[in-house]
Amino acid sequence: MAKKLLPVTNECFVCGRENPGGLNLEFYFEEGVVKADFVPDESKMGYKGVLHGGIICTLLDEVMGWAPAYIKKQMCMLADLQVRFVESIPIGTPVTIIGEFSADRRRVWETRGKIVGKEGKLYARAVGKYIPLSQEKTKEIDEGYLIYAEGEERIFSS
Repeated sequence: MAKKLLPVTNECFVCGRENPGGLNLEFYFEEGVVKADFVPDESKMGYKGVLHGGIICTLLDEVMGWAPAYIKKQMCMLADLQVRFVESIPIGTPVTIIGEFSADRRRVWETRGKIVGKEGKLYARAVGKYIPLSQEKTKEIDEGYLIYAEGEERIFSS
C-alpha cells in the first residue's frame, strides 16, 4: 500500500506549518497505521539532553487520534491517554511515532501507539480512547482548517 500523506493546518502545535514554536510534523498512513518521523531538538528538551515527557504524550495523542479518524473518515478528540515511558529519548535521536486503531466501541474508539527508534527500539507506548466528532463538525474542520498536499484527495468530505 502506498504512503498517503495526511492533511495539516497552519496553527496546530504538532502539524502547523505557520506555528513557529510547533513540531511541524508530517503524518502519513501506511500499512494500516498512521506514522510520523521526528528528530527532537533542544527546544523540546526536558532534562538535559532528553525529550520532554509532555512532548512524548503530545506526539502519541496526535498519531493515535489520526488512526481512527483516517480509517473511520471522521474526526475525533482525546478522552483518555495512558502512556508508559520505557526509555528516555535523547535529543537528536530520529524516532517514528506509530498509531493504530484497535477497537470501535460505538461512542468511543480505542487506539494503541508507540514511539520507536532504529531497529524498532521502543521508547514509549500508549493506549488511548477517542470520542468521534459529529459528521457536521468533521466536515467543518475538513473544509475550514485542513490543508492537503497537492494531489491528495480529501479524507472527510468530497
